[in-house]
Amino acid sequence: MKIVLVANTSWYLYNFRKPLIRELINLGHSVYAISPKDSYTTKLRDLGVFTYNVRISRSGLSPIRDLALLLRLLKLYIKTHPNVIHHFTVKPVIYGSIASSLLKNTKIINSVPGLGIVFNNNIITQLLVITLYRFAISIKHQVIFQNPDDLMRFLNYRIVKEEQCSLILSSGVDTKYFRPNSVGRKSKQIKFGIMARLLWSKGINEFVKAGHMIYEKNKNTKFIILGSPDGGSSNSIPEEWLNKINKSYTHIQWREHIEDVRLFLDEIDVFVLPSFYPEGVPKSLIEAASMALPIITTDTPGCKEVVEDGKNGLLVPTKDVKALSIAMGTMISDEEKRVKMGENSRNLAKNKFNIEKVNKKTLYLYFQ
Repeated sequence: MKIVLVANTSWYLYNFRKPLIRELINLGHSVYAISPKDSYTTKLRDLGVFTYNVRISRSGLSPIRDLALLLRLLKLYIKTHPNVIHHFTVKPVIYGSIASSLLKNTKIINSVPGLGIVFNNNIITQLLVITLYRFAISIKHQVIFQNPDDLMRFLNYRIVKEEQCSLILSSGVDTKYFRPNSVGRKSKQIKFGIMARLLWSKGINEFVKAGHMIYEKNKNTKFIILGSPDGGSSNSIPEEWLNKINKSYTHIQWREHIEDVRLFLDEIDVFVLPSFYPEGVPKSLIEAASMALPIITTDTPGCKEVVEDGKNGLLVPTKDVKALSIAMGTMISDEEKRVKMGENSRNLAKNKFNIEKVNKKTLYLYFQ
């Protein structure tokens, strides 16, 4: 069969869907990727994927650019004659769904991996996007949601019908690859870490402020930020701000993104993600859980799916620096609890977010 995957970056397909791609190819299917060309396009080709380059703006609505995207997708769909098309992220879902409406005998899967920053915008933009979703998504399409809150929102907005919907928590984590060198870290210096695309809405500034509060009371702590600015987003943190952090403080450190994040996760004692971005299920959280780390994150859709409050981590309100610092302090003062939470995180990752289970559910939708 011919399977076409469409996303707003090649980076997304490689980092979030690589295990699915490998499984499809191992099963003998041909996989095509339609996405903007970036440094990960070659990596997709190395996996055995046929790649097509399309320009997809990740922010803003432009009738001319968006019509050009729709026509380009339609042309590629006609050229490849796919059996299955799987759209990821907002614009591919909307315009890819419209383009695919002319196809016969092609199964259309739409993934909504978080509502994205668009649902934090003004009400007019929200209403426009909701209208586009309603127009684009046909009753014959299958729609995958990563958390129940997003699913209910789409049902309440009457974008989809219940029989179209599948809940598949996260894009999955390879628990055999993401495994700790030793469960239960016992460090003299407690290290808190965050890794993410460096957007303000990921709570990076809140992490820094809470880190200052903790360090004033306990000098035996360190706070590490891992990631790189996202030049394609207006919400991106300037590199100047990050460099100033490194120059101004010894207890807070920014490091650029690395390919093998296991090295970072195995170094820290507690993973923190105070995000107020509308997430699906953050990949960083399930990777941290799989590495047996206790987690502090916000009580928001997507994030809260990875933490059973008090069992494998702590949930805090969004943008609440004081609550975040209190949660961090709890992790410092109770080493035994911290170690136990890490063990519970590992079990949660294996039972709830294992990549084999996620891929099995996804492939069922492809071939049912």
